[in-house]
Amino acid sequence: MWKAIGAAVVAALIMGGIVYWVMQHQKQPVVVNVDSIKNIAQLATIEYRISTARPWKKKKKFPEWKEAMLIVFATGKITGSVDLQQTVIDIFDTAEKKLVKIKFKKGAIVVSPVGINEGGLYPVTCSDPNIFHPLNDDDTKMAQNAAIKAIKEAAIKDGIESKTAVQAKLILTNFLQGLGYKAEIEFEDKSLNI
Repeated sequence: MWKAIGAAVVAALIMGGIVYWVMQHQKQPVVVNVDSIKNIAQLATIEYRISTARPWKKKKKFPEWKEAMLIVFATGKITGSVDLQQTVIDIFDTAEKKLVKIKFKKGAIVVSPVGINEGGLYPVTCSDPNIFHPLNDDDTKMAQNAAIKAIKEAAIKDGIESKTAVQAKLILTNFLQGLGYKAEIEFEDKSLNI
């Protein structure tokens, strides 16, 4: 029984020490500046990894009787992020009001080019029946570009821009509220104000 009481006293002392330490550190002034907001906003990224199999046909020319075809298997990475140069940040830090207003201008949400790792593009010839006009490197390159374009279109169709905007709002709001500030975050592109 004395061991249980001793353990409870030790636990109470530890909790008291933790509470004292937290109270001492909360008394230090919190400084929010534009740089700290921009550093946190860089965490607002959405990353997609998308794979596609994209057929591509080469139109037949006279005297050919059939189109040539190949399929490109592609896997790529695409990222949505925030361009902080397209941001207006106002900080109101008075005794009555602790507020940060952030306005993202049009173009503040940036979708990266598709990143393809080595081996991420794999063309497969399905049919190449035309001896006068066979598939060549230019045809393969056009098919690969079509597959890369399809990856970016899929990410945009899935809402990478709006998901990045939501992520930016969430991260910045939580960061500022944790420091005792109210956050008003707005996107000039109204379709992103979710």
